Amino acid sequence: MLPVPDALYRWDDAALLELRWPPLVVAACENREWLLSHYNEVLSPGVPPAAFVDALATVRTHSLSCDGSLHLVPGAEMFGRSTLGGVHLESRGDSFALCLSDVAEPNDELGVACGWRTNDELLLERGI
Repeated sequence: MLPVPDALYRWDDAALLELRWPPLVVAACENREWLLSHYNEVLSPGVPPAAFVDALATVRTHSLSCDGSLHLVPGAEMFGRSTLGGVHLESRGDSFALCLSDVAEPNDELGVACGWRTNDELLLERGI
């Protein structure tokens, strides 16, 4: 089972207030409301709202967009959503490969990151 991230929209109001950063608190509350509005659109009998939010949080964290499709990939959180320095993700049948547009030598370090996001954005999307 994939771990559910501790994303801010899963926190209760009291925990959010401990952040002491009003713009982040507002963004987390708006994200929570957005999630719940989508739950109401797809209302599935027997699926509690918390389970829906956990499932969506898991997909957001452990999925990658590749070739126009969203793929659930265990371990995807290790290399983020975007890359720097000529590294990109390709699907190859039932698997994925990190590919380089430049030549690399054995044991070279590759730079893969979550992209140019603020700490606030990373907390909202990925949690702590």
